[in-house]
Amino acid sequence: MELSIHIFTTDLENALRKNFTTKVDLTDVAMQKDMQILVNAYIITYFKLFVDDKSVKLKFDGFEQIEESTWCYFEVNDVSSMKKIQIKNSLLYDYETKQTNMNIVKYNGVEKTKKLEYPEKDVEFGF
Repeated sequence: MELSIHIFTTDLENALRKNFTTKVDLTDVAMQKDMQILVNAYIITYFKLFVDDKSVKLKFDGFEQIEESTWCYFEVNDVSSMKKIQIKNSLLYDYETKQTNMNIVKYNGVEKTKKLEYPEKDVEFGF
């Protein structure tokens, strides 16, 4: 299973600054290794994934800048099929109380979407 998380770079940098006591610059190539550690730590704290009621581990594959956004990539191993997926998504809620998070899941050609507005953080999709 592949997962991508798309966050506006300025919002992500501000959330990282709030959570970590280190210099943050996602666009500085010289800082990429340190930024990878921070981005992964932040996302796995505020984004949880469950497949068929079982917590799954996100494996961080890195991030890239695309225009004004940061795309963060993850893999989930050992998932060959699923009946439902549950997401606990409170990304940026610690930074912005007017935050809206869009959750889009594509599985077997079916796409489902759910918008979460602060403080709502739980969504479930059945397949």
